[in-house]
Amino acid sequence: MKKHILILWLIHLILISCGGGGGGNGKTVTQVQGVVQDTSGNKIEGVTVSLGDASTTTNSEGNYTLSASAAEDQVISFSRSDYLTSSRYINV
Repeated sequence: MKKHILILWLIHLILISCGGGGGGNGKTVTQVQGVVQDTSGNKIEGVTVSLGDASTTTNSEGNYTLSASAAEDQVISFSRSDYLTSSRYINV
């Protein structure tokens, strides 16, 4: 039986404009950070966190940091083989 992932995440909107004179590509980057826990409050290591084209894996404390292109209504997904995959819409 797979367990449920409880997602405690914080979206830090660190908007970095890469446009203008410095040879940037004009995209805005958003940094998303959070902690993934199970329903008992245990932090979960090894969860794959995906947002758009970007993905990362949680560390031993369940923490993750992800940088992705800013866009409205993106889907952030959390998955690990022995847990149910969880997805949420976020607006960044």
